[in-house]
Amino acid sequence: MRQAFLLLAIPARLAAESAFVELAPPAQPAPWVGQRLDFAVVEGVPGRFNGSTRFDLPKIDGAILMKPEERPVLATRTVEGKEFAVQRHEFSLFAQRAGEIGIPPIGVRCGSLPDLHAPEQEHGLESQGFTITPRLPEGARPGQVVITSQQVTITESWNPEPRDGRAGDAFVRSVTIKAQDVPGMLLPGLPTPSMGGLATYPDAPRVADQTARGDFTGSRTDRH
Repeated sequence: MRQAFLLLAIPARLAAESAFVELAPPAQPAPWVGQRLDFAVVEGVPGRFNGSTRFDLPKIDGAILMKPEERPVLATRTVEGKEFAVQRHEFSLFAQRAGEIGIPPIGVRCGSLPDLHAPEQEHGLESQGFTITPRLPEGARPGQVVITSQQVTITESWNPEPRDGRAGDAFVRSVTIKAQDVPGMLLPGLPTPSMGGLATYPDAPRVADQTARGDFTGSRTDRH
């Protein structure tokens, strides 16, 4: 998927540091509620990077911002005859409600070595913010948990199988929901049924994410 890069104007304070930051905004500014939106922050420093980049992720009312545990894409760029080391960092955004949502700037802190003999430079940068306008799928109600995914599976298992049970017997029911491109922490828990003559004791849910080359699948398992 192609994304346009938006070059930011660098304040005089940062220009003196010879570092820059760019934003590659989401390709779809009007997603469905719960849909995974990807965007990127691109940073460049003279010479080479020194140490890891740190990000100050803002808290967003109505959305959850995540940075997948993936290595940045590395490149070089020549600007006015000077060579810069460049890193592209991917982020994922999940809207939890419909309507306009403002995404604040992301703070970027990194170090660089302009050359072998120069001291380390510390850079404090900030990406540009942007706005999205999520839509609620037809039939969904405001405040309702919405899963937006191309693949969702739900599996159920019993241990032992509930056959010819006697009074006092114990059974364990496990229900696992998996969704592509949805973090496990955003998956809803299934309601615990109320059945006459039976007592239920739910365990804490087990939540996990599987990540591979930018793709991930979230899962949640409820046991009672």
